[in-house]
Amino acid sequence: LDEIRNRMQGQQKHIEDTKKIVLETYRCFKVMLETFGSCKTDKEEATPLPLYQRIYNKVASWIRPGLFLFSAVLILCSASIFLNVRLVERMQQLQDNDMKYRYLLMQGQADGETFDMLENKFKWQRDNGFIRSLTDSVMDFEYRIQKQAEALERARLLNEQAEQLKKEADKLGKP
Repeated sequence: LDEIRNRMQGQQKHIEDTKKIVLETYRCFKVMLETFGSCKTDKEEATPLPLYQRIYNKVASWIRPGLFLFSAVLILCSASIFLNVRLVERMQQLQDNDMKYRYLLMQGQADGETFDMLENKFKWQRDNGFIRSLTDSVMDFEYRIQKQAEALERARLLNEQAEQLKKEADKLGKP
């Protein structure tokens, strides 16, 4: 019986504590409502924003760091791809022009018919087989010219050495 009485007293104490908490919460809630109500009654007339400010606010609300970063990366990648494609096209054009120039040097002449044939094969009706064979023939010609130039240079150096040795022999022979 004492145990039941102790439990009842404990429950009554908990009920009183709960009442205090509820009353305090109600009082805080009532103060909050009064505060909000006073703000509502003191509402000022809002002035309309200019068009540029409304657009700025709209755009600023859309831009989040993740969206902004994604957009920036997407724009950078697109620009990079576009510029790389343009660079590849330009490099191809420069290589073609270089090969045409080297072919004309190999031929030793530059007439209208040769120009027309080269422009036709390189630009208007691109013929990759012709371009490969032309490149191979030009590179072979340049290789042969380089070897010939090296042989001529060696011959010139040998002649210079021979003349120098001849002069030294003449000096030694005439005391």
